[in-house]
Amino acid sequence: MKYTPVLVGIGSFILFVLGGMMITNPSLDDYQHFATRRLTEYLKENTCRQLPQDLGAFVLQHCQTVTKTMLDLGQPQLKELIGSTTQKHDFLFFSIYETTIDLNSSLPTYEFETLAVLQTFYLYSIEEN
Repeated sequence: MKYTPVLVGIGSFILFVLGGMMITNPSLDDYQHFATRRLTEYLKENTCRQLPQDLGAFVLQHCQTVTKTMLDLGQPQLKELIGSTTQKHDFLFFSIYETTIDLNSSLPTYEFETLAVLQTFYLYSIEEN
């Protein structure tokens, strides 16, 4: 059978590619960096929008300044919180990360679902309850 070396070569190549894809699934630490950055951006953009417009421009601008400062200073704690509230599900070629942040009953609960493949994250679901 002269096809045997060709088949072995093709099979080896396929195993090499599949193994490389499995190895390149991002780690939990990579996800924590990604999620911290995205959640910080989201909160900076949306936190003060929930305030009544009657408060005036000064109060709204002060809220934005304080929110940005607090989020920038609290990134290490936010990263730790994300790590402790995330479940990682590994599959052959990709991983799914599910994060639920529920601080207390007076603040909204945030739920994120992210697909990770080849060192890239795709945030496909965000829910605020």
